[in-house]
Amino acid sequence: MRARSKLNILISFLAVVGLFAKAEAITVRVAVPTLSMVVIAFTVAKEKGYYRDEGLDVDLVVMRDTLGISALIGGNADFASMSGAGLTAILGGMPLRFAYTSFYRPMFWLYAKPEFQDIKALKGKRIGVTGLGSGPDNLLRETLKRNGLEGGRDVTILALGLPSTVATALRTGTVDAGMVSPPFNFIVKDAGFRELVSYLKEDFVELQGSILAKAF
Repeated sequence: MRARSKLNILISFLAVVGLFAKAEAITVRVAVPTLSMVVIAFTVAKEKGYYRDEGLDVDLVVMRDTLGISALIGGNADFASMSGAGLTAILGGMPLRFAYTSFYRPMFWLYAKPEFQDIKALKGKRIGVTGLGSGPDNLLRETLKRNGLEGGRDVTILALGLPSTVATALRTGTVDAGMVSPPFNFIVKDAGFRELVSYLKEDFVELQGSILAKAF
C-alpha cells in the first residue's frame, strides 16, 4: 500500500509538472506571406515539433506582405517573414532588423497569358502582385524599368493579397500577368501560361525565408 501510495504521488507530481510546463509555453506570432516553399524552414520546424521542444507555441499567421510588416511595427506580430516589404520599411526609417534569412535568391516568377512573348508586350496591361511595396512588387517594377516601362504609368499593377489570389486572378483573366511563387508557378505553367521571368536566374538578390524583428 505504501509503495502504491508513493507511486500515485509521483504520477500526480509528474502530471502537475507537465501541465505547468505546457502553461509556460511562450506564444510567438510570426507573420508569413504564404505557407509555401518560401517559408518551408518555419513550417517544417513547426510540424516536427522543434519549436515545442524549445517551449515555444509558434503561430504562423498568413497575411499579405505590407500588412505583415505593419503588424510587426504595431506589435500585433512578434516577427515577420516579409523581406521585400521589410527592407522598404527599414529604408524608410522603421526600427526593424533582419535576424535570419535562409535563401538569397527571389523565389518568384513572372507569368503571363501565352500571347505575350516578352516584357515589353505587357505595356497597357494589368499585372498582379501580392501588395504594393512588397518584394514581388519591387522586383516587377525594376524589371519593367529595365525594359523601358514604368509601373503605374505604362502598366497597371494590382495588389491582390495572397499568392494564391494572384494565381487565381491570372487563371481567370482578371490580370494579364502575375508575380507568383511556389507552388503556384507550377500550377499556372500547367494551365498554359508563359514564363517571362524566373527571378532565380536573374541578378536580383532578395532575402527569402527571412525573419524580421523590431530593433531595440
